[in-house]
Amino acid sequence: MEEFYGPYDRKNKCWIGQSKDGRHCMRPIKMEFVTENSRKLRYLVFGGSTLGDDGLPMQCHACVGRVGFVSLAEGYETFSIVAKGDLYETLGGWGDAPAEESFELREIGPNSNLGWTISGAYSGMGVTSTWFDIYGISAGTFYHLGLIPTGSNDDGNCENGKIFVDGGPCTHYSYEHRFLSQGNASFYPILLDEFGHKLGVPINATHRIEFDKTTFRYAVPDALQNEN
Repeated sequence: MEEFYGPYDRKNKCWIGQSKDGRHCMRPIKMEFVTENSRKLRYLVFGGSTLGDDGLPMQCHACVGRVGFVSLAEGYETFSIVAKGDLYETLGGWGDAPAEESFELREIGPNSNLGWTISGAYSGMGVTSTWFDIYGISAGTFYHLGLIPTGSNDDGNCENGKIFVDGGPCTHYSYEHRFLSQGNASFYPILLDEFGHKLGVPINATHRIEFDKTTFRYAVPDALQNEN
């Protein structure tokens, strides 16, 4: 840990790192082991919080968590860095990083190009939206490749299919997603199968999201972005 962050803090039980935004309390969250062409790799996720002036983790509604991604190759006696990103990415809520179960290591590109998807959700005013973030590797660096919506509902405002306030129809839909193992792009296209109903109208649609080499992000259509 000290190779990537700073010294261990016994009080906060974490390693203290420094970025341009301040000091951060970081811990290991998840590790996956992968064997690739006889090479043994470790994919690591670190996460934590920003420290306040009192030296304690900041936890508030508007506070974000911090995450870092590293991939290591096992050597005879040491490890070598295969890929590393910004070790203090902003991700999560209430001042902390997403939970371990939110992270999933996936094949997201050709030649066994692995990356992380991180599920997220937000609820407010009776409406809940869900999504996942994607982090992938290019030229030895982890990059944030985009945010993909996975659903929305206003169940908190509804009863028996009607909104409390005006009696209008409710909305509840979700997307089942998969990476398509095809194409020549650095990262696979994503297919979203949409199910549910919007304002009481049944929906059953499929959306294809391509990776844009110019922006280096997945090109999510505006109509889908506005839903989250």
